[in-house]
Amino acid sequence: MSGNLPTGQTLYDLLRISTDQQAQKPALVDGSTVVSYESLLSSAERLAAQLADLGVGSGQRVLIAMPNSAAFAAAYFGVFAAGAVAVPLSLYLKAKEMHVVAEHSQPAAVVLADEVQRRVEDALLPLSPKPALLRSCAPDGSAIRFELIARGRGRQDSFERPPERTALILYTSGTTGRPKGVVLSHQNIISNAIACAESLPVGDSDVFILFLPMFHSFGFTVCLVLPILLGATSVILSAIKRDLVAEAVESHRVTVFVGIPALYGLMARSDDAYASKFESVRFFISGAAPLAKPTIEAFAQRFDAPLLEGYGLTEASPVVSLNPFDKERKAGSVGLPLPGVGVRVVNESGSDVPVGTIGELLVRGPNVMAGYWRDDAATAERIRDGWLYTGDMARLDEDGYIYIEDRKDDMILVQGANVYPSEVEGVIRGVTGVAEVAVVGVVDSHLGKRPVAVVQPVAGAALTEEMILAICRQHLADYKVPRQVIFWDQLPVSPIGKPLKRSILALLKPH
Repeated sequence: MSGNLPTGQTLYDLLRISTDQQAQKPALVDGSTVVSYESLLSSAERLAAQLADLGVGSGQRVLIAMPNSAAFAAAYFGVFAAGAVAVPLSLYLKAKEMHVVAEHSQPAAVVLADEVQRRVEDALLPLSPKPALLRSCAPDGSAIRFELIARGRGRQDSFERPPERTALILYTSGTTGRPKGVVLSHQNIISNAIACAESLPVGDSDVFILFLPMFHSFGFTVCLVLPILLGATSVILSAIKRDLVAEAVESHRVTVFVGIPALYGLMARSDDAYASKFESVRFFISGAAPLAKPTIEAFAQRFDAPLLEGYGLTEASPVVSLNPFDKERKAGSVGLPLPGVGVRVVNESGSDVPVGTIGELLVRGPNVMAGYWRDDAATAERIRDGWLYTGDMARLDEDGYIYIEDRKDDMILVQGANVYPSEVEGVIRGVTGVAEVAVVGVVDSHLGKRPVAVVQPVAGAALTEEMILAICRQHLADYKVPRQVIFWDQLPVSPIGKPLKRSILALLKPH
């Protein structure tokens, strides 16, 4: 790897250093387009010059609205080279939702792709002053270019600026439904990438696959920034499609595979022909949601390379912990904290709890965010005495391994007793024929809240409510057993495959 970088280096510097070391090496592979480090750097610097010509510079926000692509990566590093702050937009958002982000972040410019231009323009319509608009062009060989389509009206200098050396503002709805802008510095992200590199056997000869959304912190840090830190190569896919992923892994000899539990569940049920396409992979990493124990067991039988489960959150850039590659890996655990990252588990009064006791997980380290953009109250609530209060309920074992039990806000209080949905979900995921499950607390006049399981069956599976409940009764205390099991063909999920419990609860409400 490139080694520890001096304090003050930016993500643009990261790209420049790797380009100095191996200019002609492929940095990105995007379909038939192969982009060398030198070409990526020159593309980023061209965009930075365009932004400078428009008066966009230090601390000003630039929205990026693009699907996964080499152009998206160039846009990121062009914004960083300009000294500006990147604000990536989730393409799952509707125009109205995009407007909320744009109004809150007050961008000086927007970089977008053809396929989302109309939606983004609709989102920007009520904004004043208008930001400049740039659109990515079709690649010319390996050259990535952006064309100006609107200069914008009025300068943005009057708007407040984020803290010095801010790289990104990532909007996350969290558990409240109100978007919050997570302010991450260059040092936050670089320190997290370095800690990942120190925790894994990775180097410049590795080939990563990048199908996780680049607008999400997991895909950005682990699948884009980490490979560039190493001088490695990223193979970009625009979507998570089971067969396309396998074909890309086989054709490009991918060595590091970063994915999510929903995909690993599908892969664990695959045949030998499908599994053989992954022979080049040295290890798999899973994050974003808990891995079900049956998935871990079935995956280990199907694939030779280890599957390492980790944990993170956007506010921590995002990786907090990872099961080690060369030490004991504990099923059900999200592993050990990364180097330089400290964790505690505390009770409601903020005191540390004994080993094995469930409490709220706190995180401290150079990867922890500066705060939420233009939201001092939310920042003060989440960061106290230098510790990030994650909102995740967890326990530590005697070896320091972390076990995530549930979201604090997802906990269901049933007649005074705590029910952690993830525990119930873990039991139900072990039932043959269950593809996904979410357990939510529905308001009940007698119980306070009653646990309800919403199950997505595997296609063709013959599941019944009584079958699920019978297994729950075998493994869970009576008060934890769902009062109802509902079957849906598809659960609403986030861009990284996590069931959206707020959406599920909204759909369960009588209309």
